[in-house]
Amino acid sequence: MAIVFRWDLDKTYLKTEFSRVQDLIRTFFQKAEDKEVFAGATTLIHALDAIPESKTTFISGSPRPMRKVLKKKLELDGIHVDALVLKPNFSNFLRGRFRALKEQVGYKLPALLEQRLKISSAHTEICFGDDAEVDAFIYSLYGDVVAGKIEPQRLKRLMQKVGAYEDQIDHALELYVPLRQRQEEKNPVERIFIHLEGRSGPQRYAAYGVRVVPIYNYFQAGLMLYSMQHLHMDDLLKLTQTVLAHPRLNEKRLANSAQDLVRRHHLALNVIDECLQGARTLGDKELVECFERASRRTRELDKEELQKAPDEVQTIDYEKILEMRLLGRRHSKDR
Repeated sequence: MAIVFRWDLDKTYLKTEFSRVQDLIRTFFQKAEDKEVFAGATTLIHALDAIPESKTTFISGSPRPMRKVLKKKLELDGIHVDALVLKPNFSNFLRGRFRALKEQVGYKLPALLEQRLKISSAHTEICFGDDAEVDAFIYSLYGDVVAGKIEPQRLKRLMQKVGAYEDQIDHALELYVPLRQRQEEKNPVERIFIHLEGRSGPQRYAAYGVRVVPIYNYFQAGLMLYSMQHLHMDDLLKLTQTVLAHPRLNEKRLANSAQDLVRRHHLALNVIDECLQGARTLGDKELVECFERASRRTRELDKEELQKAPDEVQTIDYEKILEMRLLGRRHSKDR
């Protein structure tokens, strides 16, 4: 299967702080070897990269002058990168485009469309982002644009509403033409994982439908990708071992994470049973105890509630999402 895994960097792969000016300065001058990665993220990317005909790309809001250090970090982690796209923040600053320093849709959406034109229409995509920015909105809109569900005028209005500059909007509309000439009718984005680094509530993403899966850790992403048949059992168990090695992610936390996915109707109960059997076959006592606990936790859930599947979102109402400010983590006035 031809598949592309698209990743954000900050707060998705790398633990990055940029809420204060001093955080930005520290991050900019931080050496590659000092940058910290979220537990399990590297192991997961290695497993996904082993899939035949797969590609791994990064489209990040990090400024272009950081390319050298970011490439070195990815090389140190043994990650093969098919594309690394960074934001032209220095150029934006010199041109007085201060709104563009934080606004992401006007930058990321055209970048995604450009990347789509570089691959065949046969490629499906799985996207990884976080709740610090607007990744769920961007990835969802991107998939609908490629599938022809968003007309040019609506795309223009949406980009205007989020604060994109006119040349960014024009660029997106220019890319729209050759994309529609390919006549892709199916949304290429199979799943969107949103890392809840900012601890947004998962319910804030209900408006996007089941394609968007909010996750608290990469163990949850691994369970989902295994259930989607993109991850082998051996790789899932290795990922679980890596995550368990983290001092803050013990068996109890992972069991709760498994239960959380089942409760939110993203994961079937039988997946946990398969993982438990895989752990027993491997003979790893810690893994067996982890999945036994997860099995017990998931079976504590109300069976009647599990049968009540959430309403499917047929068409995403992007205008309503903007109106209700459901783009990502809560704004200060929402708290």
